[in-house]
Amino acid sequence: MPVSTVQNHTSKSKPFTQLRALAQQDARFWVVGVIFLLIYMVDRLSKMWALSNLVDRRISVVPWVELTLVSNEKFAYLSLPAWFSIIVTVVVMVVIAGFARSEFRRGQRLAPSLIFLVLLGAWSNLLDRLRFGGVVDFISVNRWSVFNLSDVYIVVGVICLLLFLPKSNTADDSDKSAPVPRVDFDTKS
Repeated sequence: MPVSTVQNHTSKSKPFTQLRALAQQDARFWVVGVIFLLIYMVDRLSKMWALSNLVDRRISVVPWVELTLVSNEKFAYLSLPAWFSIIVTVVVMVVIAGFARSEFRRGQRLAPSLIFLVLLGAWSNLLDRLRFGGVVDFISVNRWSVFNLSDVYIVVGVICLLLFLPKSNTADDSDKSAPVPRVDFDTKS
């Protein structure tokens, strides 16, 4: 095969290789997107089920877990006006989304996914506040707390961020061995 033919063949295959890599990234993006959509739908459907099946009714799942319908008008255990809790939720969601975007641009994948899980839960609870005037809670643990799947998404996302984010931000082990500069506050010199 002549050299010019080989060069033409490799230069033509480079765009196809790049296209294939983009398609694989897009496929992963869509798979993750579908997973999050399913997680969101499970939450919304569970709330619709609770609204239609748990009015004036309790279902015991195990001795310490009950399904019981509660409308939670409070915001993070605080009695705030509804309009204020909605504004705070939207502002916090925008700030968190900005953080997720910056982490994604830095090449992080775990942190934005966990942040998106938190946003998903916050969004679903916000929709409840707008539609019903309070969050639809229905999972009662030992009559201590009543929550929903959105709350679980938020808590799991935050806990995983706290556990995994510090590890994902360390670029390499060489930074750990770097000496910490000593600051001497003694002014006697």
